[in-house]
Parts: sequence; C-alpha cells; structure tokens
Amino acid sequence: FPSSRRRRPNCGGNLTDASERLPGSTVTPAAPPTPEAIEPERLVGGIPLTSLVRDYHRPMVNFARTMVNSPTMAEEAVQEAWVQVLQSSSSFEGRSSVATWLFAIVKHTAARYRRRESRIREHEVLATEDADFMDPHFLAGAAPGDGQGLALQALLGTKRAAYYIYGGKSIPARTALELGLISDVLPREELLDRAWEMARFIMERSRFARWATHNILARPWKKLLTEDFGFHMSQLSLAGLASKELIPRRDLITQAHSRQIW
Repeated sequence: FPSSRRRRPNCGGNLTDASERLPGSTVTPAAPPTPEAIEPERLVGGIPLTSLVRDYHRPMVNFARTMVNSPTMAEEAVQEAWVQVLQSSSSFEGRSSVATWLFAIVKHTAARYRRRESRIREHEVLATEDADFMDPHFLAGAAPGDGQGLALQALLGTKRAAYYIYGGKSIPARTALELGLISDVLPREELLDRAWEMARFIMERSRFARWATHNILARPWKKLLTEDFGFHMSQLSLAGLASKELIPRRDLITQAHSRQIW
C-alpha cells in the first residue's frame, strides 16, 4: 500500500543544505579552532624543528657513520637522537649553538650504538690458519683465575679444559674449530671481509630482534661470570699472595719460550 507519509525529494545535498532545512530551524556553523587548540611548531633555540631536520639530518647521519660501522645503525642512532631533541627541546639553555647541541646528542647516541656493535661481534670468533689459543697460567706456575680457564671450561667441558690447562698446551686454529672454541678458520686476506659480511647480515634485522637475540645469547656468559668469576679470581689472588715471588718458577717461562708457546 502506498505510504501516507510524504516523501521528501532527494536533491543530492546533505541535511544541512538550505533546501533540506525545516522551517524555523537554524544550523550553527562549526567554530574555527582557537589558537590554543592548534599546537604551535616546536622551536629549539628559536629555530623551527622542521628547519633543523631539513638542514642537519644528513650531516648528523654522516657524523654518526664515522662512529659506527653500519649505515643502518647510523640512521637508527640519529633517529633516536631526534627523539631526545624532542624530549629535551625545552631544556636547551643556549650555552652553545643549536648545531653543537645536536651533534653532542648524536655523539652520545652513536657511542651507545657502537658499544652494541661490539657486543654483537662478541658471539662470533673468526681466526686465521696460524692462530692458536691457550691458558698459560699453570704453565708459568700461577693459577688460571683471570677468566681464560673459565671460558675453556664452558666451551670445552671440564675434563678437556683440565687437559689443556694442566698441560699448558696450545690449541691450533683447526683444533679450536673442531672443539667449538671458534666459529670459522679463514685465510688472513679473507678474514676482515667475512667479518663485515656477518656484521651486515646481523644489521639487516630489526633493532629489537638484535637486542632480544643478544640478551638470549649473552645470558649464559653473564650467568657464568656472576656465579663463578669471583671464585676464580680469588684463587688466582690467593695463589699469588702465598707465593714468595710473582713468578715462582722462572725456568718455566724460559721453557715456554723454548717451546715457542708465545
């Protein structure tokens, strides 16, 4: 059945169009935003932040690149520096130029990233064919307590570590690779290129993936140092204090030289 309600024509306008208004109705126009509602452009030392980013971002990246080995890490360091600029822009006192202040922040941030790079490289050990490894303490008449023996115990196992420590035996690179002391053996001319290749591979992953992976891989070593390193150092110190001389058997040093241990 046809509806008794009269249908209003649709003229394609919206409900606030004058053709659609009901008689006697009024439409209040939207008020323009007040100056307080519009966030002013951030100023640093009287200079708009957008101008600083435009003029200094690339020089800051180039500066960070001199401190870290990866372009990606340099870019991340500068991005973090800009965050610090935003957070501390109100505290800039003008004791130096804005540029000096910006580069000081980048220097601090890039230095922290450089320390992260070094921690990443700690987990990979590359060696040349002529490299060897040993703990010479017991060979020279001292206790192996400065951390070398601890590392050998963790990587080789207690029995095998005891064999190399008591015997003062050198571990050639190929043997070290088989025992799990190192990651790879390379010709000397290829060593640096391989290290850079590994570093670039690691840096292609996201920052937080690298951070979390480092935490996982470093945890056993941190736990080992926390639990056992103090004991090892105490034994080294006690053995040294109990000896009448710093090197109890100097002939052992001579013997080591004759064996070309070092």
